Amino acid sequence: MIALLPLLSASLAGEKCEPLPDTNCQQHDLRNAGSVSDGAACCALCHAEPACRAWTWNRDEGNHGCWLKHSCEGKVHDPKADSGLVQRGPAPPPPAPAPPLPPSPPAPKGRQVGVSLGGWMLMETSWMYDQFKAPAENDWVRQLRTRGDDYALRTMHTHWSSYIPDEALDLMVELGINHVRIPVGYWLAEPPVGGGTMRDAGFQHEGFATGGVVFVEQMLAKLKTRGISALIDLHAMPGGSSKCQSYAGMAVTQPNFWVGSTPGNGSAIAACPGAGPYRSSRPAGQSWMGVGESAAKALASWIVELETNSSLSGVVSGFEVVNEPGLGFGGMEQPIQRYHDAIVPAVQKIFRDAKLAVNTTENFIGPNDGGMGGWLKSRIEANRFDGSALTVDIHDYYNWDGPLVSTTTC
Repeated sequence: MIALLPLLSASLAGEKCEPLPDTNCQQHDLRNAGSVSDGAACCALCHAEPACRAWTWNRDEGNHGCWLKHSCEGKVHDPKADSGLVQRGPAPPPPAPAPPLPPSPPAPKGRQVGVSLGGWMLMETSWMYDQFKAPAENDWVRQLRTRGDDYALRTMHTHWSSYIPDEALDLMVELGINHVRIPVGYWLAEPPVGGGTMRDAGFQHEGFATGGVVFVEQMLAKLKTRGISALIDLHAMPGGSSKCQSYAGMAVTQPNFWVGSTPGNGSAIAACPGAGPYRSSRPAGQSWMGVGESAAKALASWIVELETNSSLSGVVSGFEVVNEPGLGFGGMEQPIQRYHDAIVPAVQKIFRDAKLAVNTTENFIGPNDGGMGGWLKSRIEANRFDGSALTVDIHDYYNWDGPLVSTTTC
């Protein structure tokens, strides 16, 4: 690229661009301006847009995409991309803040009015049937990675940062919503393969994108300013906790989480028709349930750590340890009880030791919900579970045809 630099500089001089060869400005996207022939054309598009301060042209993508950006903070070396900075005067002052919304009438005392942020941190075909075409999120990420890991991460980061806009949060306030449920996958608690923390971008052992916790924290800060509390819902479990369900992250033929172990050696995990192949780089014979218990404890500890940040403290009011266990596959009552028996006391202790008033939430669903009420009562009476900080999530689904009427569910 030494010979290319003078040529690139000359071609961009008329557009007042400072070239950054072999560089990718990974963040702060304004938009994808589409296919262009070279970096000079991408520079010209940036120069024509007042808010644009940097650009990245992906040389090896099939459409030679030109990305316009607010800045080039966080730039990385990338031999497949060229970038540049647009030389402008001082940035215009930010627009004046919008006037505050009028206060909405408070919800009745003790009543929680909520909504689930489905499709955001866990992509589900059930709720996103018109927005992405894949059996489950693992399949989606794998499709994205065929265009390169950087492309896949950039796409996921764009989804995480923009799927729930601020306007939707403001509308929640207008409607009197005071709680949200945030479904997440177990991979939110895991670092990328090769090292790092759960805040680092990359891919974990089953190929899910990592680093989403950064975007969850950004959302929690926005919720706090609006007086909205959050329930963190561990929605997808390793190996799949239900049969052929997109919310499990992988559409598997049986709920491996409850009774299975990692296959090792890159062996495929049995997938439902049209899904997979699913693989894991974990050592063979590792209990999927053990992986899930580690993720649940890590998320509980992360919730405690949020209290050290004044912009995040107090916003998480609950933690759901599993969603719809064993849906579509019977005979899982005992392993479901075994998981709850291990993880509920562990999570409650993490919150209790931190003197944190966060409810632990359980969920049961057919065909594996028979007798769970009596079993749960016995665990509370035996002081195995702290019933004063325990919530049971009952899933009721409603459809309305015509005017929305007020409904109370107990």
